[in-house]
Amino acid sequence: MLRIFFSGFCLLLSIYLPADTINRYPVPGWVETIDAPAAERLPADQETQYLLVDEQRNFLNSQKGYAKFYHYAEKPLNQDGLMNSGRVEITFYPQYQSVQLHKLTIWRNNKAMDKFSTARSSLLDVEDSADSHLFSEAKQYLIILDDLRLGDTVEVAYTITGSNPVFGSHINYFTGLGWGVPVDRIYKRALLPANHRIKTKIFGYQGDAQLHTETKGSQQTLVWQQDNVPMYSYEEDTPYDEDPYPKLEVTDFNSWKDVSDWATALFSLDRFSPGTKWQNWHQKLSIMKNGEQKILTALKMVQEQIRYVGIEVGQNSHKPHSPNETLSLSYGDCKDKTLLMVSLLRAEGIDAWPALVNTREGAALKDFLPSAKLFDHVITAVQWQGKQYFIDPTKSYQAGNTLAVLGYTGYHYHLPVKAGSDLAAMPRLQSKSSDIIVHETVTTFKYNLPTRMTVTSTYTGNEADYQRYRFSNQSHQEISQTYLNYYDREFGGASIAEDLSISDNTAENIFSVTESYWLQGFWKFNTERPGYEYEVYGSTIDSYMKLPRQLSRKYSHFISSPKDITHILDINYPYIFKQQDLPETHTEDNEFFRFEASTVDYGHKQRFIFHYQNHRDRVPADQVRNYYNMLDKARDYLFYTYWITMDNPLSETDPGDLLFRQTLNISRGEQL
Repeated sequence: MLRIFFSGFCLLLSIYLPADTINRYPVPGWVETIDAPAAERLPADQETQYLLVDEQRNFLNSQKGYAKFYHYAEKPLNQDGLMNSGRVEITFYPQYQSVQLHKLTIWRNNKAMDKFSTARSSLLDVEDSADSHLFSEAKQYLIILDDLRLGDTVEVAYTITGSNPVFGSHINYFTGLGWGVPVDRIYKRALLPANHRIKTKIFGYQGDAQLHTETKGSQQTLVWQQDNVPMYSYEEDTPYDEDPYPKLEVTDFNSWKDVSDWATALFSLDRFSPGTKWQNWHQKLSIMKNGEQKILTALKMVQEQIRYVGIEVGQNSHKPHSPNETLSLSYGDCKDKTLLMVSLLRAEGIDAWPALVNTREGAALKDFLPSAKLFDHVITAVQWQGKQYFIDPTKSYQAGNTLAVLGYTGYHYHLPVKAGSDLAAMPRLQSKSSDIIVHETVTTFKYNLPTRMTVTSTYTGNEADYQRYRFSNQSHQEISQTYLNYYDREFGGASIAEDLSISDNTAENIFSVTESYWLQGFWKFNTERPGYEYEVYGSTIDSYMKLPRQLSRKYSHFISSPKDITHILDINYPYIFKQQDLPETHTEDNEFFRFEASTVDYGHKQRFIFHYQNHRDRVPADQVRNYYNMLDKARDYLFYTYWITMDNPLSETDPGDLLFRQTLNISRGEQL
């Protein structure tokens, strides 16, 4: 039911409850009654008609816990709609929340059928982030409605009371004002104490509806109502931080400094008393003389000896466990690992502190009002020799022996967890692109014989980390077979000449993979020319230069995080040939990317070099068409077709072994 409002959950344990355990509670007196509009229109190509989204919040009594009232009405239009509308999912956190169900009704022919006595319910343990090793001990009531038919309307109302104590009396939330489906009516209302300095901001809405605010005595009220809410469409390749769905932010944090002060209290080490295990770890660092090595050693210890698991129950959704507890358990999440890391470095006189970041919002973070709920990750900031570095104790398979390699940025902004700190940009000097260099060497002995090819792929930065992870968690034989299958398809037959090998320079974080093959169909005989031909193709770069498929847009087109990619192809010929004009060197350099294609002639060998680097991670909506044209022009130089012709008639079985009887011909932008 109401799939637009609930994300999918991993159901771990189901406890069946008899139907009579579904208790009915009266609607709280503070709730304003809102009726669902009549279903006068049927949306096209929708499985469900969403008639009403009514959400009301009460922040007037922080001692009893803030309350949120939900009231939905929807009409299934097909079999999928029946399946979804026939199940009610109510997720809550029993450590600090309780649920009261008020209405469970099916309307048929303007008659209400109460379903409290016949619906079936289960109480489920759910972990929506189990795959990420994060556990919150959330529960879910799953209620299955009986006798639901097409043409019926389902109406549900319930209240969840209680709020995470980690936020104290703060008021801080986001609420959606539109979704990927049309809604006939939405109503959002909040009751707030007048002595809280509430700030509000609406994102992504361009209609005529207004947020109404009213203050009477000790109470202020916010109301948003809109009928005939349109469907908001997601555009392909939209950046994460350009959310197409409108939303309202409400907060009583006056500034980012207030948020930092709140977080500083959670990460406090003022009362920390080192345990035996902590002292043992600290002893390993204290005997080192080089400060940078202390930082890097502490990082490796926390990364490799504390496995990543988050038990984020109650306050520990945002408050870390103590370093002693993390060491005792030998596991922890980003908060736990960071606090352990900070405690070790501070004990060595190194200035370190937690840094809150948002892994999705990127540069858009500065546009939000101050909020404690905007951060989904914590890393460690270190001040060393006049420079600021950001290291991540949760990362695995990192390599490098300097802070210049391991200290990185990628989140645009961070909030230092230091009293009085403001939202700050992450230093660009730490921003490093991920480099990929692929070097293919092809050696031809005769044009009608198998060709030897060696491929060496070299990765740095995050790309090296990823490849190191990949080769540590997947068998080399399986990876080798994947590569072989690709070349076998591309060249009409391939076999492994030498086993795949890897080289890992952990000091500089450079990871290399070398492959070697015999190719059956690198040279293709063309009877019409006649002669042997082959294709030059900057395949590594091709995947990063895909043309946008949607040109008329409201939102930016995402390119990628910073990449620097080079593809080199060396062709060794069996004989010296008469060279036609080499393809001209081409460079396309604009505000979004730089692309270069060049060729070097060595007589019996040619080298083709393709290079791509993106300057930005996105293209503004109004420039996508121009970007498409520039990219399309550059892509013409990703492909060349070369063919060898002979002075005398040539057949496939007569490869022409005489010197200087061959001429090299070139056609750009043509694929075989």
